[in-house]
Amino acid sequence: MKKFKLIVALLFLFVASLSAQQKMTLEQSIDIALQENLNIKIAKNENEVSHNNINIGNAGLLPQVNLSASTTYNDNEINNNGIKSNQSYTSNYVGANATYILFDGFNNIASYNQLKTQGKISDYQTQYTIEQYILLVTNSYYQVAGLTDQLNINKESLQISKERLERTSNKKDYGQAKSIDYLSALVDFNNDSVAYINSQTSLIQAKQDFNNLLNRNTDYDFDVDLDVLYKILPSKEDLINTAIERNALYKSSENNIKLAELNIKSANSNFYPQLSVDANYSLYNTQNEWEVNLNDRSKGFSTGLNLSYNLFNGFRNSIQKQNAEINRKNAELEKKNELLSLVTEISNTHQQYEDSKISLKLENDNLEAAELNFNRSKELYNLGQITNTQFRESQLNLIQAKSSISTLRYSIKIFEAELERSAGILL
Repeated sequence: MKKFKLIVALLFLFVASLSAQQKMTLEQSIDIALQENLNIKIAKNENEVSHNNINIGNAGLLPQVNLSASTTYNDNEINNNGIKSNQSYTSNYVGANATYILFDGFNNIASYNQLKTQGKISDYQTQYTIEQYILLVTNSYYQVAGLTDQLNINKESLQISKERLERTSNKKDYGQAKSIDYLSALVDFNNDSVAYINSQTSLIQAKQDFNNLLNRNTDYDFDVDLDVLYKILPSKEDLINTAIERNALYKSSENNIKLAELNIKSANSNFYPQLSVDANYSLYNTQNEWEVNLNDRSKGFSTGLNLSYNLFNGFRNSIQKQNAEINRKNAELEKKNELLSLVTEISNTHQQYEDSKISLKLENDNLEAAELNFNRSKELYNLGQITNTQFRESQLNLIQAKSSISTLRYSIKIFEAELERSAGILL
């Protein structure tokens, strides 16, 4: 009996020593994740790179200017009718060259529009990444909440088993209970003790996973808000209509079609001639011996138009155009597939959301019945009118009812977040 009391004391002391210091709301958690989560930071940086690329210079719409310089030393031996002499001199040159493409089949304009479209796609990809991590934080937050509930439920169950074991032990000492009753109570107490410890371990691990999402010390301890406030969400049809306008993956698929059309325009540019203008300005001179300077220099300036047209390159232009048109068809199919997946996702999640709300109401009714049944069973058990097995069954029914309610309460909040993410209204 003393060993039993020691075990109970150690169990409750263990949990008390791990009590949390700070209560965090879901909103606070999401704000921290948006600022500190490493994957969100990476996504934002990649999006910034994509927008940096949106520049007319990257599309070939600006001239290219180059500056070049050289100096060359020559030392020649000259043989004139058997008379040898050395001649040495230095050639110095500095020049600037500017080239500008006047016409390339509108490829440069298509390239600039491609960069802008890629920037929009990057925006939607970043939005999707952020939404996914907000959903992960939400899921992890309510997992901590659910495990906190479960710890409290298991603690209550353990307390019930503790009282039952103490009562049975005392009755056994006075010869009023059979050994089998005591052993049954002891087994149930041990099982509840293991469940209690396991729930504590699961809670610690869930908090560590949550801290990892917030990019902070995994051992940081905290509490979560166990109260939930349900939102009034739009109808399924309204969610689908909103998703068509705002869902990140669907909007990205729309822009992929635009990008594919621009790739076709770029491929068509190969069938046009290319016209460019270039200008050169140079300073140069020749000095005796080794001497690098531009004294007594000469000047030169030239400009010209260059026209080129590809007559045949092994059908590469035609193949490129054909592939671009196939890619556009694939982009259109991917958009249809994305819409189908989106509608299916919202429909399924919305059904789970509605079913969970109904189940929660039924489980609350079931909990009321389970509590009445347990309280009555406890009275009868204390009077010796029901067996250990019957009392244990009423205890397990009560614990199961409370666990089901806890699971449903937080599942509804997660379904809410999933629907908002699908509709593009989570941010």
